Amino acid sequence: PIVGAEVTAKAYAQGVKELRATTGGDGRFTVEGIQANDVVELDVAHDSYSAYTNEKIKVGSADLKIVLKEHGSLRGTVITSEGKVVESFSVQAQNPATKDPRKQPKSQTFTPADGSFEYKGVPGGVYTVYVRAPQYSAATLADVRVEEGESVDLGQIILEVGGKVNGKVVDAVTKRPLEGARVQITQGSSRFLRTDPSNTTGGPLPNPVQVTGADGGFAFVGLKGGALNLRVSLDGYVSRKVDDVNPDVADKSQGLVIEIDQGGEINGTVFDAEGKPKAGMPVYLMGEEASTNQTQQSDREGKFRFVGVTSGRFTVKAHKFGTITGGAEQAESVVELSPGSVQTVDLQLE
Repeated sequence: PIVGAEVTAKAYAQGVKELRATTGGDGRFTVEGIQANDVVELDVAHDSYSAYTNEKIKVGSADLKIVLKEHGSLRGTVITSEGKVVESFSVQAQNPATKDPRKQPKSQTFTPADGSFEYKGVPGGVYTVYVRAPQYSAATLADVRVEEGESVDLGQIILEVGGKVNGKVVDAVTKRPLEGARVQITQGSSRFLRTDPSNTTGGPLPNPVQVTGADGGFAFVGLKGGALNLRVSLDGYVSRKVDDVNPDVADKSQGLVIEIDQGGEINGTVFDAEGKPKAGMPVYLMGEEASTNQTQQSDREGKFRFVGVTSGRFTVKAHKFGTITGGAEQAESVVELSPGSVQTVDLQLE
Protein backbone atom coordinates (compact mmCIF):
# COMPACT_ATOMS: atom_id res chain seq x y z
CA PRO A 1 0.00 0.00 0.00
CA ILE A 2 1.14 3.54 -0.78
CA VAL A 3 0.69 6.05 2.03
CA GLY A 4 0.27 9.77 1.37
CA ALA A 5 -0.78 9.67 -2.30
CA GLU A 6 -2.83 12.72 -3.32
CA VAL A 7 -6.09 11.71 -5.01
CA THR A 8 -8.06 14.31 -7.01
CA ALA A 9 -11.52 13.74 -8.51
CA LYS A 10 -12.50 16.27 -11.19
CA ALA A 11 -16.23 16.61 -11.90
CA TYR A 12 -17.27 18.54 -15.02
CA ALA A 13 -21.06 18.47 -14.59
CA GLN A 14 -21.24 22.10 -13.39
CA GLY A 15 -17.92 23.54 -14.43
CA VAL A 16 -14.71 22.07 -13.06
CA LYS A 17 -14.94 21.04 -9.42
CA GLU A 18 -12.02 19.31 -7.73
CA LEU A 19 -12.40 17.12 -4.67
CA ARG A 20 -9.34 15.72 -2.90
CA ALA A 21 -8.36 12.90 -0.58
CA THR A 22 -5.11 11.37 0.71
CA THR A 23 -4.36 7.66 1.04
CA GLY A 24 -3.97 6.32 4.57
CA GLY A 25 -1.70 3.70 6.07
CA ASP A 26 -3.50 0.94 4.20
CA GLY A 27 -3.37 2.82 0.89
CA ARG A 28 -7.13 3.36 0.90
CA PHE A 29 -8.97 6.60 0.11
CA THR A 30 -12.52 7.95 -0.17
CA VAL A 31 -13.54 11.01 -2.19
CA GLU A 32 -16.81 12.43 -0.91
CA GLY A 33 -19.20 15.15 -2.03
CA ILE A 34 -19.20 14.34 -5.75
CA GLN A 35 -22.26 15.86 -7.44
CA ALA A 36 -21.75 14.33 -10.87
CA ASN A 37 -24.00 11.37 -11.70
CA ASP A 38 -21.93 9.50 -14.24
CA VAL A 39 -18.13 9.71 -14.40
CA VAL A 40 -15.27 11.81 -13.06
CA GLU A 41 -11.59 12.20 -13.90
CA LEU A 42 -9.35 10.69 -11.24
CA ASP A 43 -5.72 11.80 -10.78
CA VAL A 44 -3.31 10.20 -8.31
CA ALA A 45 0.10 11.74 -7.52
CA HIS A 46 2.95 10.86 -5.18
CA ASP A 47 6.52 12.20 -5.23
CA SER A 48 8.01 8.70 -5.32
CA TYR A 49 5.73 7.22 -7.98
CA SER A 50 4.58 7.91 -11.53
CA ALA A 51 1.30 9.80 -11.89
CA TYR A 52 -1.99 8.06 -12.64
CA THR A 53 -4.93 9.55 -14.59
CA ASN A 54 -8.25 7.97 -15.61
CA GLU A 55 -10.85 10.21 -17.22
CA LYS A 56 -13.76 7.77 -16.88
CA ILE A 57 -14.14 6.56 -13.31
CA LYS A 58 -17.78 5.80 -12.50
CA VAL A 59 -19.22 7.69 -9.55
CA GLY A 60 -19.92 5.26 -6.72
CA SER A 61 -17.07 2.93 -7.64
CA ALA A 62 -15.68 0.99 -4.69
CA ASP A 63 -12.54 -1.05 -4.13
CA LEU A 64 -10.67 0.50 -7.06
CA LYS A 65 -7.21 -0.95 -7.40
CA ILE A 66 -4.75 1.63 -8.67
CA VAL A 67 -1.18 0.54 -9.32
CA LEU A 68 1.52 3.23 -9.36
CA LYS A 69 4.92 2.51 -10.82
CA GLU A 70 7.73 3.49 -8.49
CA HIS A 71 10.22 6.10 -9.70
CA GLY A 72 13.93 5.45 -9.57
CA SER A 73 16.21 6.37 -6.68
CA LEU A 74 19.80 7.38 -5.99
CA ARG A 75 21.88 6.10 -3.11
CA GLY A 76 25.38 6.60 -1.83
CA THR A 77 27.57 7.74 1.03
CA VAL A 78 28.87 11.27 1.59
CA ILE A 79 32.31 11.66 3.16
CA THR A 80 35.00 14.32 3.51
CA SER A 81 38.37 14.22 1.76
CA GLU A 82 39.77 12.93 5.08
CA GLY A 83 37.35 9.99 5.00
CA LYS A 84 35.02 11.25 7.73
CA VAL A 85 31.27 10.93 7.24
CA VAL A 86 29.21 14.05 6.57
CA GLU A 87 26.23 13.87 8.90
CA SER A 88 24.06 16.61 7.37
CA PHE A 89 23.70 17.32 3.66
CA SER A 90 21.18 17.80 0.87
CA VAL A 91 20.79 16.00 -2.45
CA GLN A 92 19.03 17.26 -5.54
CA ALA A 93 18.76 15.78 -9.03
CA GLN A 94 17.99 18.08 -11.96
CA ASN A 95 17.09 16.97 -15.47
CA PRO A 96 18.48 19.50 -18.01
CA ALA A 97 15.74 18.45 -20.45
CA THR A 98 12.98 19.51 -18.01
CA LYS A 99 12.48 23.25 -18.42
CA ASP A 100 9.67 23.66 -15.87
CA PRO A 101 11.36 23.89 -12.40
CA ARG A 102 8.12 22.70 -10.78
CA LYS A 103 8.56 19.33 -12.47
CA GLN A 104 12.11 18.79 -11.20
CA PRO A 105 12.69 16.42 -8.25
CA LYS A 106 12.79 18.33 -4.98
CA SER A 107 15.87 18.77 -2.84
CA GLN A 108 15.99 16.35 0.10
CA THR A 109 17.94 16.78 3.33
CA PHE A 110 19.59 13.84 5.08
CA THR A 111 21.10 13.56 8.58
CA PRO A 112 22.49 10.01 8.78
CA ALA A 113 25.11 9.04 11.34
CA ASP A 114 26.94 6.95 8.74
CA GLY A 115 26.70 9.44 5.84
CA SER A 116 24.48 7.19 3.72
CA PHE A 117 21.34 8.28 1.85
CA GLU A 118 18.64 7.10 -0.53
CA TYR A 119 17.12 9.85 -2.64
CA LYS A 120 13.76 8.60 -3.89
CA GLY A 121 11.23 9.87 -6.40
CA VAL A 122 13.45 10.29 -9.45
CA PRO A 123 11.56 9.80 -12.74
CA GLY A 124 13.42 8.05 -15.53
CA GLY A 125 15.92 10.32 -17.29
CA VAL A 126 19.45 11.70 -17.30
CA TYR A 127 20.31 13.97 -14.38
CA THR A 128 22.91 16.26 -12.89
CA VAL A 129 23.10 15.46 -9.18
CA TYR A 130 24.15 18.09 -6.62
CA VAL A 131 25.26 17.20 -3.10
CA ARG A 132 25.64 20.15 -0.72
CA ALA A 133 26.59 20.53 2.93
CA PRO A 134 27.23 23.63 5.04
CA GLN A 135 30.90 24.68 4.97
CA TYR A 136 31.79 22.19 2.21
CA SER A 137 32.21 22.57 -1.52
CA ALA A 138 29.23 21.25 -3.46
CA ALA A 139 29.79 18.01 -5.38
CA THR A 140 28.35 17.79 -8.90
CA LEU A 141 27.77 14.48 -10.68
CA ALA A 142 26.85 14.87 -14.34
CA ASP A 143 25.05 12.49 -16.72
CA VAL A 144 23.55 10.16 -14.11
CA ARG A 145 21.05 7.91 -15.89
CA VAL A 146 18.05 6.63 -13.95
CA GLU A 147 15.41 4.17 -15.16
CA GLU A 148 11.93 3.88 -13.65
CA GLY A 149 12.04 1.58 -10.63
CA GLU A 150 15.87 1.44 -10.66
CA SER A 151 18.10 2.26 -7.70
CA VAL A 152 21.40 3.76 -8.86
CA ASP A 153 24.40 3.45 -6.54
CA LEU A 154 26.55 6.60 -6.71
CA GLY A 155 29.16 5.13 -4.36
CA GLN A 156 31.20 7.44 -2.15
CA ILE A 157 30.75 11.15 -2.80
CA ILE A 158 33.62 13.24 -1.46
CA LEU A 159 33.07 16.82 -0.27
CA GLU A 160 36.01 19.17 0.09
CA VAL A 161 36.11 21.70 2.91
CA GLY A 162 34.85 25.03 1.60
CA GLY A 163 33.94 26.06 -1.92
CA LYS A 164 36.27 26.44 -4.88
CA VAL A 165 36.68 29.16 -7.47
CA ASN A 166 39.22 28.64 -10.22
CA GLY A 167 39.91 29.56 -13.81
CA LYS A 168 42.27 31.56 -15.97
CA VAL A 169 42.70 35.12 -17.22
CA VAL A 170 43.26 35.66 -20.96
CA ASP A 171 43.67 38.50 -23.44
CA ALA A 172 40.24 39.33 -24.88
CA VAL A 173 41.56 39.51 -28.46
CA THR A 174 44.34 36.92 -28.74
CA LYS A 175 43.00 34.57 -26.00
CA ARG A 176 46.58 34.33 -24.75
CA PRO A 177 46.90 33.40 -21.04
CA LEU A 178 48.04 36.38 -18.97
CA GLU A 179 50.65 35.91 -16.26
CA GLY A 180 50.78 38.24 -13.28
CA ALA A 181 47.13 39.30 -13.31
CA ARG A 182 45.77 40.18 -9.87
CA VAL A 183 42.50 38.37 -9.06
CA GLN A 184 40.78 39.65 -5.93
CA ILE A 185 37.67 38.57 -4.05
CA THR A 186 36.15 41.99 -3.42
CA GLN A 187 34.44 40.89 -0.20
CA GLY A 188 37.85 40.03 1.28
CA SER A 189 38.78 37.36 3.83
CA SER A 190 35.25 37.21 5.22
CA ARG A 191 34.33 34.90 2.32
CA PHE A 192 36.61 32.13 3.59
CA LEU A 193 36.07 29.34 6.10
CA ARG A 194 38.58 28.04 8.57
CA THR A 195 40.52 24.99 7.34
CA ASP A 196 38.57 22.83 9.79
CA PRO A 197 34.81 23.62 9.87
CA SER A 198 34.70 22.63 13.55
CA ASN A 199 37.40 25.16 14.44
CA THR A 200 36.13 28.76 14.50
CA THR A 201 39.09 30.39 16.24
CA GLY A 202 42.34 28.99 14.92
CA GLY A 203 44.70 30.19 12.23
CA PRO A 204 44.63 33.07 9.79
CA LEU A 205 42.17 33.06 6.89
CA PRO A 206 43.45 32.54 3.32
CA ASN A 207 44.52 35.46 1.14
CA PRO A 208 41.62 36.90 -0.92
CA VAL A 209 44.09 37.92 -3.65
CA GLN A 210 45.69 35.52 -6.13
CA VAL A 211 48.21 36.27 -8.90
CA THR A 212 47.93 34.26 -12.11
CA GLY A 213 50.73 31.93 -13.17
CA ALA A 214 52.28 31.39 -16.59
CA ASP A 215 49.13 29.56 -17.73
CA GLY A 216 46.92 32.45 -16.59
CA GLY A 217 45.48 30.23 -13.87
CA PHE A 218 44.21 31.13 -10.41
CA ALA A 219 42.40 29.22 -7.66
CA PHE A 220 40.67 29.97 -4.37
CA VAL A 221 39.67 27.20 -1.96
CA GLY A 222 37.95 27.02 1.42
CA LEU A 223 35.20 29.48 0.52
CA LYS A 224 31.84 29.94 2.17
CA GLY A 225 28.75 29.28 0.08
CA GLY A 226 26.88 32.02 -1.75
CA ALA A 227 27.66 34.49 -4.50
CA LEU A 228 30.79 36.64 -4.52
CA ASN A 229 32.51 39.10 -6.86
CA LEU A 230 35.96 39.11 -8.42
CA ARG A 231 38.03 42.05 -9.64
CA VAL A 232 40.80 41.35 -12.16
CA SER A 233 43.58 43.83 -12.93
CA LEU A 234 46.87 43.81 -14.80
CA ASP A 235 49.19 46.63 -15.88
CA GLY A 236 48.38 47.63 -19.44
CA TYR A 237 44.89 46.13 -19.29
CA VAL A 238 41.46 47.39 -18.34
CA SER A 239 40.34 46.21 -14.90
CA ARG A 240 37.26 44.01 -14.95
CA LYS A 241 34.67 43.09 -12.32
CA VAL A 242 33.10 39.62 -12.48
CA ASP A 243 29.76 39.28 -10.67
CA ASP A 244 27.67 36.29 -9.54
CA VAL A 245 30.54 33.88 -8.97
CA ASN A 246 29.09 31.10 -6.79
CA PRO A 247 31.16 28.29 -5.23
CA ASP A 248 27.92 26.30 -4.78
CA VAL A 249 27.38 26.10 -8.55
CA ALA A 250 30.11 24.43 -10.60
CA ASP A 251 29.49 26.28 -13.87
CA LYS A 252 29.60 29.61 -12.00
CA SER A 253 32.85 28.96 -10.14
CA GLN A 254 35.08 26.35 -11.78
CA GLY A 255 36.97 26.58 -15.05
CA LEU A 256 36.15 30.26 -15.45
CA VAL A 257 37.70 32.02 -18.42
CA ILE A 258 37.97 35.76 -17.72
CA GLU A 259 38.80 37.92 -20.73
CA ILE A 260 40.29 41.38 -20.20
CA ASP A 261 40.91 44.07 -22.81
CA GLN A 262 44.23 45.74 -23.43
CA GLY A 263 44.08 49.20 -21.93
CA GLY A 264 44.62 52.30 -23.96
CA GLU A 265 46.43 55.48 -22.91
CA ILE A 266 45.46 59.12 -23.10
CA ASN A 267 48.24 61.59 -22.33
CA GLY A 268 49.04 65.20 -22.98
CA THR A 269 50.06 68.59 -21.63
CA VAL A 270 48.10 71.46 -20.14
CA PHE A 271 49.16 74.94 -21.26
CA ASP A 272 48.08 78.26 -19.84
CA ALA A 273 46.66 81.09 -21.97
CA GLU A 274 50.19 82.19 -22.86
CA GLY A 275 51.23 78.71 -24.05
CA LYS A 276 53.33 77.83 -21.00
CA PRO A 277 52.98 74.40 -19.29
CA LYS A 278 50.54 74.60 -16.39
CA ALA A 279 51.40 72.57 -13.28
CA GLY A 280 48.85 71.38 -10.68
CA MET A 281 45.87 71.67 -13.01
CA PRO A 282 42.98 69.22 -12.36
CA VAL A 283 42.42 67.04 -15.45
CA TYR A 284 39.29 64.93 -15.82
CA LEU A 285 38.78 61.91 -18.07
CA MET A 286 35.05 61.35 -18.61
CA GLY A 287 33.65 58.34 -20.50
CA GLU A 288 30.20 57.13 -21.46
CA GLU A 289 30.10 55.07 -18.26
CA ALA A 290 30.91 56.58 -14.86
CA SER A 291 33.08 53.57 -13.96
CA THR A 292 35.63 54.64 -16.60
CA ASN A 293 36.10 58.17 -15.23
CA GLN A 294 39.50 59.21 -13.84
CA THR A 295 40.98 62.38 -12.33
CA GLN A 296 44.54 63.60 -11.78
CA GLN A 297 46.61 66.78 -11.68
CA SER A 298 49.15 67.88 -14.24
CA ASP A 299 52.77 67.51 -13.08
CA ARG A 300 55.50 70.19 -12.91
CA GLU A 301 55.80 70.13 -16.68
CA GLY A 302 52.03 70.35 -17.17
CA LYS A 303 51.84 66.72 -18.28
CA PHE A 304 49.14 64.14 -17.47
CA ARG A 305 48.76 60.47 -18.34
CA PHE A 306 45.74 58.16 -18.01
CA VAL A 307 46.55 54.45 -18.46
CA GLY A 308 44.48 51.26 -18.51
CA VAL A 309 41.70 53.09 -20.31
CA THR A 310 38.95 51.06 -21.96
CA SER A 311 38.07 51.71 -25.59
CA GLY A 312 35.37 54.24 -26.41
CA ARG A 313 34.63 57.95 -26.62
CA PHE A 314 36.09 60.22 -23.92
CA THR A 315 36.11 63.87 -22.99
CA VAL A 316 39.42 65.12 -21.58
CA LYS A 317 38.88 68.31 -19.60
CA ALA A 318 41.13 70.61 -17.63
CA HIS A 319 39.13 72.83 -15.33
CA LYS A 320 39.73 75.06 -12.34
CA PHE A 321 37.08 77.20 -10.66
CA GLY A 322 37.66 80.90 -10.35
CA THR A 323 38.80 82.55 -7.12
CA ILE A 324 38.96 86.10 -5.75
CA THR A 325 42.38 86.55 -7.33
CA GLY A 326 41.63 84.95 -10.70
CA GLY A 327 38.92 83.73 -13.03
CA ALA A 328 38.00 80.17 -14.01
CA GLU A 329 40.28 78.31 -16.40
CA GLN A 330 39.25 75.43 -18.62
CA ALA A 331 39.87 73.51 -21.83
CA GLU A 332 38.56 70.24 -23.20
CA SER A 333 38.88 67.83 -26.09
CA VAL A 334 36.99 64.73 -27.26
CA VAL A 335 38.91 61.60 -28.32
CA GLU A 336 38.05 58.14 -29.63
CA LEU A 337 40.19 55.37 -28.16
CA SER A 338 40.53 51.88 -29.65
CA PRO A 339 41.75 48.89 -27.58
CA GLY A 340 45.42 49.27 -26.68
CA SER A 341 45.89 52.54 -28.57
CA VAL A 342 47.57 55.76 -27.37
CA GLN A 343 46.10 59.23 -27.87
CA THR A 344 47.90 62.49 -27.12
CA VAL A 345 45.80 65.54 -26.26
CA ASP A 346 47.14 69.03 -25.56
CA LEU A 347 44.84 71.37 -23.66
CA GLN A 348 45.28 75.15 -23.79
CA LEU A 349 43.40 77.00 -21.07
CA GLU A 350 41.16 79.96 -21.75
